[in-house]
Amino acid sequence: MSPKKTNQKSPRERALRLLTVRDRFVAELEGRLRREGFSEDEVADTIAWLRGLGYLDDRKTAQMWVQHRNRFRITGNLGLRYELSTKGAEDSVINEVLNSRDAERELAVKAAQRKLQLLSERDDVLRRRQKLLQFLQRRGFTWDVAAAAADETLGDSLDSDP
Repeated sequence: MSPKKTNQKSPRERALRLLTVRDRFVAELEGRLRREGFSEDEVADTIAWLRGLGYLDDRKTAQMWVQHRNRFRITGNLGLRYELSTKGAEDSVINEVLNSRDAERELAVKAAQRKLQLLSERDDVLRRRQKLLQFLQRRGFTWDVAAAAADETLGDSLDSDP
């Protein structure tokens, strides 16, 4: 199969162009090069070459993905696991880079505090708790982490609400 009509002359050039945009997982880059019409041998050669140069490292890419999520779009470990696995990261790499239980809980509280500022004061405390739980679960937090974060965020208002 010959490469599609692109301005790139080789799979190496195309791979380097893709890596200038952002770091990619090996499986992600392999799939992209194959879809663009490069042969299995060309793709394998390119991946080996990039690994030799240190441009492809799934562990580093996964760590950067998690750090980015922790900073800009807080996501729980369930969500991170799903995102990383769809990108092609191996389970062993995913297990290494996921947030610790304590860090995940702190992130859930931080996300809940931000969300609470957007919720209507007219809702009673139980309704706000329900909205926080749903929000955190959509963001990939387990129910127990989400519940603990919602309870901590709402604090004393849970006890004082009639």
